[in-house]
Amino acid sequence: MPRHSVLVALVGTAAALAPVGAQETAPQRLAVAARALPRGWVLGDGDIEWISALDAAGRIRVIASGAEVTPGWITRRVMKAGEPLRTPAVVPPPLVRADEPVEVVVRRGDVQLSVRGRVSRDAGVGERVAVRLDAGRRFECIVEAPGRVRLP
Repeated sequence: MPRHSVLVALVGTAAALAPVGAQETAPQRLAVAARALPRGWVLGDGDIEWISALDAAGRIRVIASGAEVTPGWITRRVMKAGEPLRTPAVVPPPLVRADEPVEVVVRRGDVQLSVRGRVSRDAGVGERVAVRLDAGRRFECIVEAPGRVRLP
C-alpha cells in the first residue's frame, strides 16, 4: 500500500512533509534561544530555554525539532532570542579537530584495514572531511566517532 505525503501548514515559520496516517511524534517541548546568540557560540545551560511545542489551541507548533539540543552544541549563525534551536543552525560539538591524528577505517566485506591520518578541519559525526594519510595521500572520509573516520 503506497504512502502519500501531504504538506502540513504549521503555526510560525516552519513547514514539513508528513506521511498520511502517520502518528504525531512531535516533542512536547521545544528548545529555543534564551537570548540573542552570536555565530560560533558554545551553548550553555543559560542559553537554552524549553517551551511547549503546542500552541494555545493544543495544535502542534513544530512537527520535527531535529536532534535534542544540549549544552556544548555550537551555533552556526546568529540566533535571535526565542528562535528554535535546530540543525543546521546549531550543531553538536566536533568529534575530530583540525590536524589531529585519527584512525582511518576501510571496510570491504569481511576485511577491515586501519591506518593513521590527520583531518583537515573540525567535523562532527556523519560529516565528510579530507584526511591526509601518513604516506601523504589525501582521501575524503566520513566521521564515525571521536578520533575515527571511515572511507566511504
